[in-house]
Amino acid sequence: REGKIGLATGLFMAGSSFLGAWWFTGNRLVGCVMGGAILCDMILGAVAGGSIPLIFRALGRDPAQASSIFLTTLTDGAGFFIFLGLASLFLF
Repeated sequence: REGKIGLATGLFMAGSSFLGAWWFTGNRLVGCVMGGAILCDMILGAVAGGSIPLIFRALGRDPAQASSIFLTTLTDGAGFFIFLGLASLFLF
């Protein structure tokens, strides 16, 4: 269920960032990189945001205590590498 929500919000945000980057730079490929990176990061964030608390609960830990730290680290780190990976694929 979280994946579907991430996909829906990711598609909206990806479309917005694609159009914004394309309009700002005049390069459609830069828009594709931005849109793709936002879409992947939104889906990853939604799935991880639903999974990490369940993993903590299964380990006997309080899910509210450290879930946000792991979620932020995962989405920021992965988002950075997703963006750079897509940029190297599309632009070089």
